[in-house]
Amino acid sequence: MRKSVFLSLMFLLFSVGLMANNLPIVLEAELGVLGSDFEVLEENGLTYVIPKTDLANASCPGNDSKVITFSVPFSEAGTYSLYAKVRVGSGNYNDDSFYLSKGFGNVDPTDAEAWYLVNGMVPVGHSIPDEIVTGGGNVGQETWKWINISQFLNIESPVYFNVENIDEPLTFAIGAREDGLDIDKIAFGKAELIFTVQNLDLIEPGKSQIPSEDEDVSLTAYQKVKTFVNPVMPGDHPDMTLFKDGDDFYACGSNFHFVPYLPILHSTDLVHWEEICRVIPSTWSGIVSDAPQAGTWAGAITYFYGSYWIYFSNTAGGGQYFCKANNPAGPWSTPVKVKTTATTGGIGYDNSIFVDDGVPYMLIKPGQLVNRIQQIGQDGHLIGNALILDWVNADQKYSWAEGPVMCKRDGWYYYFVAGHVYGGQYVLRSKTLTDDPDSWEEMGNFFENLNDPYSTFRSPNHITQPFQLDDGTWWTISHCYESLGGNDWNGQGRQGMLHEVVWGANGKPTGKPAISTPQLMPNLPKSAIPFKTPRSDDFENEEIELSWHFMNRKAASQYSLTEKPGWLTLSPGTRKTHILHKETRHHYAIVTKIDFDAASKGAEAGIYLTNGNESITVELYSAYNEGKKIGFRFGDKSFEIDNKLGNELWLKVERFDHKLTGFYSANGIMWIPVGESISVTNLDKAQENYNWWVGTSNGLYAKKAKASFDNYAFRDGFSVLPIIGYNNYYGLETKGSGANKAMTNTSDKGGWLMLAGVDLGQKDRLPVAIEVEAAAALGGTLEVWLDNLEVDGKKIASIDITSTGNESTWQKFKTNVANISGQHDVYLRWSGVENAFLVKNIQFIADASFYTKVDKLKNENALKVYPNPFTNGITVEVSTLNKNYRIFDIEGRMVEAGKIINFSQIIGESLNPGFYFLNIENQTIKLNKIN
Repeated sequence: MRKSVFLSLMFLLFSVGLMANNLPIVLEAELGVLGSDFEVLEENGLTYVIPKTDLANASCPGNDSKVITFSVPFSEAGTYSLYAKVRVGSGNYNDDSFYLSKGFGNVDPTDAEAWYLVNGMVPVGHSIPDEIVTGGGNVGQETWKWINISQFLNIESPVYFNVENIDEPLTFAIGAREDGLDIDKIAFGKAELIFTVQNLDLIEPGKSQIPSEDEDVSLTAYQKVKTFVNPVMPGDHPDMTLFKDGDDFYACGSNFHFVPYLPILHSTDLVHWEEICRVIPSTWSGIVSDAPQAGTWAGAITYFYGSYWIYFSNTAGGGQYFCKANNPAGPWSTPVKVKTTATTGGIGYDNSIFVDDGVPYMLIKPGQLVNRIQQIGQDGHLIGNALILDWVNADQKYSWAEGPVMCKRDGWYYYFVAGHVYGGQYVLRSKTLTDDPDSWEEMGNFFENLNDPYSTFRSPNHITQPFQLDDGTWWTISHCYESLGGNDWNGQGRQGMLHEVVWGANGKPTGKPAISTPQLMPNLPKSAIPFKTPRSDDFENEEIELSWHFMNRKAASQYSLTEKPGWLTLSPGTRKTHILHKETRHHYAIVTKIDFDAASKGAEAGIYLTNGNESITVELYSAYNEGKKIGFRFGDKSFEIDNKLGNELWLKVERFDHKLTGFYSANGIMWIPVGESISVTNLDKAQENYNWWVGTSNGLYAKKAKASFDNYAFRDGFSVLPIIGYNNYYGLETKGSGANKAMTNTSDKGGWLMLAGVDLGQKDRLPVAIEVEAAAALGGTLEVWLDNLEVDGKKIASIDITSTGNESTWQKFKTNVANISGQHDVYLRWSGVENAFLVKNIQFIADASFYTKVDKLKNENALKVYPNPFTNGITVEVSTLNKNYRIFDIEGRMVEAGKIINFSQIIGESLNPGFYFLNIENQTIKLNKIN
């Protein structure tokens, strides 16, 4: 049996002209300067290299005989990917590894820190001529195949090579590890290019990794994140304005009564967004009102006169204000009320700012029939005469003609208005900035007709100012309610959509609609910002996460992070208080750990979901009601059980579409349902007064008594997460219905999906395994990545999905993981033939010792525990009183808790006969209840 070979690369000299033509540098392996352990062989006219002996060192070549060095003359600086054409020997995983120098220059063969280990190449590779060579593929052993080593992740990642100095040849090295890996060719190609098998075999030019409009996006999008799926700002994000500042984008919109006011969002790619500050603190005394639908309206962030500015309305009738800053992240100045002139009229509440060659203008909108434009002076106040465009909607042809924004292109001024809150978007243009109606051309509807029957976002409007990127493309963001037929999600608010803007030959701009399938991302650098979703919080920092909000200023003053360090404490007084996030999408599991002494009637605390004025709510709670209780309610549907766990317990709410289920736990791992699932369609659907202009919120609450919370996770990874809860995908399709909905790949090129914001625990509550539920007639491989695919991501597992017989027979597949924690965007990537396998859900499995902690029976004089044959219970004898105890069943569920208050005490009288674990203070004892 031959074992793997490690090999070295020899670079052929190519001219500058060839490099400019995007040709790969293809090297015949046998042309390297071989160490004495390498042998050159020939087979069917093909010459290749193998090592003569097996493993000499587990982490590096070990000696010079197993190293090949090359003098490589590069003709162009840049970042290069490394490719290899190899054949894994009959020894399977014993024949598929080699070492790779981490950089250029002379490398010590005994220094493990200087070498990459490339291992586990058995199941990957490409051999079909028109296949793009990636780090994936599905060619097995004993077949010649190309692999993109730079994309192939094992112990080290990525394996890219930066070339800066092209004046002198560069020394490069590889090393042998096993003696069964045949290597035919090595190739280097610019990292920004992609190459097919044929390109590498015949030395043909590669192509750009970012396809142009006439290229097939599938060239790269099956294996890398090149696409997005709307919404890019899930949850409530109404009336957004967008500001481009160099390579950064900033957005702000209507915040209404959510406090603190005016969160500013930041992005570098228009797809991933994060809060970077809140402009106005909840303590600002100038706010007119924080009642539902009051607060701040239509924040607009911009830059002029050497400062950053943000303008907003202090409720609909409270006037316009501005704040200034030297940095979009703040600190921002105290709000100042905008001064008007005689021609301004009503100052408006749905305004934006347009800057024309450094001169700022306010686009004013105070009602249905008024549209005006007025210059802003150096002091931030309005100056001069307003341009009166009231003719725009004098006959109400544009409904309300609200949310005006402007951009400029090819000397034309474009003026965009929305119809009303639910839809309609229109555009006008003029060669001059004037209020003469004869100078303006009405261009009709802005958005392209939607021909996608599956899109749930059907009426986008209130677009932001469109912006042009360096590649010439234009983009804008809109807001949109979600609803399709009877599947109504209006309650989650107006969600943020990203649209490309296409300009026609006549200069008319058209926005692409929010379709249900993936779209090519803007051509911008990859972002390190996670996808927008509620952020987990362990309350260990000095401040809460910026994504939190409150419904009013009073609630914003009723929390503390210092009263019980490491916990969030809510102090409601005699009423109710809360801390909330904007709810995002349709599948999640909210988890928290609570410490709450419910001792009086009406006292309760737990997980909270609410509409805009707290008239429609969901509560999963610990409470007092003639004793300590655990309850779950929505409207007239409620369940309540006795709380046998005490003050500290875990709570969880799982959402699957319009159904919520409540659970409680002693440990945050093993869960017991509180009653049955509840339909919350009345919370999710369109509501009176547009849900008071905001979307559903979820988070934590306390009522009539102080409560502390140890953590909060919006998308708990230790819960079963349905795959159809994805936030992005490519190359996959949905099959099945209801609880059996699953995803599969549509071709042999692979495919992937992303679940945003999955919480993988902290402290002792950490994952040790991943389990997926899948069905397969054929089978393939499922990769699990964190935070991205390829260079910016981390692969944590590969799960072999074997055939279950057919696509309706489900089976769980499991693999171990280690050293992961915290909140991550989780990516799943398919590898295999078309429809290789279906995946229904994924779950991260915690260490069982965390929730059972079973030790051997301890015989100590201070404690005796034994079944009592004379009574229906368990006798505990102690020498010290007031010891806390908990009883777990064999599945780790807590079934009883209390305190030892007698030197000889009987507990567990309500338990059925069987085996249990009894935990008293720091001791855990396994016992058998015999009665």
